[in-house]
Amino acid sequence: MKFVVSHGDIDGVISATIISINFGISERNIIFTQPFLLDKINIPANIEEIFVVDIAVNNRNPDMTREFIERYKDKIRLWIDHHEGYIYLQEWLGEEKVIVGDSPSCPQLMKDNGFIVREEWVAAANAADRPTEYKETDLSIFLNRSLKYGILSEDERLKENIMRTIVRYLVKSYKSEDNSEERRLLEEYGKLYEEIERNTIEASENIELIAGGKYKIGYIKLDPKKKVDITRLFMLGYKRFDMIIIQKYGNNNEEITIIGTKLKEINLVKMFELKSGAPFRISLPGPHEEILEHILSRLKEL
Repeated sequence: MKFVVSHGDIDGVISATIISINFGISERNIIFTQPFLLDKINIPANIEEIFVVDIAVNNRNPDMTREFIERYKDKIRLWIDHHEGYIYLQEWLGEEKVIVGDSPSCPQLMKDNGFIVREEWVAAANAADRPTEYKETDLSIFLNRSLKYGILSEDERLKENIMRTIVRYLVKSYKSEDNSEERRLLEEYGKLYEEIERNTIEASENIELIAGGKYKIGYIKLDPKKKVDITRLFMLGYKRFDMIIIQKYGNNNEEITIIGTKLKEINLVKMFELKSGAPFRISLPGPHEEILEHILSRLKEL
């Protein structure tokens, strides 16, 4: 039996769909997670092959990724990833079991390496994962609205259901099967996203300019009572700022500071000496004031 472990964003969901089609894996055997939750995954003992897609090395705790690989190394058939830090995957797993490289999305990387991938899916994944470089598509907007509602609802069962619905929707589309029920469900979730969208637009109007060296730096501390689409907030903020710092609270009330940039010449992973991640956006856990002071001091060095 085969099993897929995938990142729980549009890039990851589309990547899992591609694996499902190329290797004949049921969507019931796909689990969606985050790089920092690999140690929470329970893979059944009867699984013979594991495919991992769009999962970066955990930049908070690289040992978690390494320990996951050591635990399942004999069963991992393929690990596909496009984030900074993929060199560690080659080292820990062996080059014959990884497909990695600098790419705007995992589906793009998979297409470039001979997988059966619809061009429409690649375009949607590129737009979702690199919104400052690629224009939104009808599919990326449609899928993102429903998925973002699930993620921000903080209902794990709902989120999982939406991800699996997206996989079924895409697989049925590929097979020219009737996917009207899946489309109906995704449209309903998309409508529920509208309140989040209003909150996001309101938040974008409250981003303030702060001192940050030669670049225009925007800053906002989010209201924990209002759900906001972080990716959309960055895109709205980039109309006025080069970089944006967002302070928020996570699901367990932990303090999180997120910094993003639209500037291609800045690599945030390298700037903050992280092990992995997306060069244009990083999350730094810890006390807000300390993290903010650290960020601003680094930015002033540029």
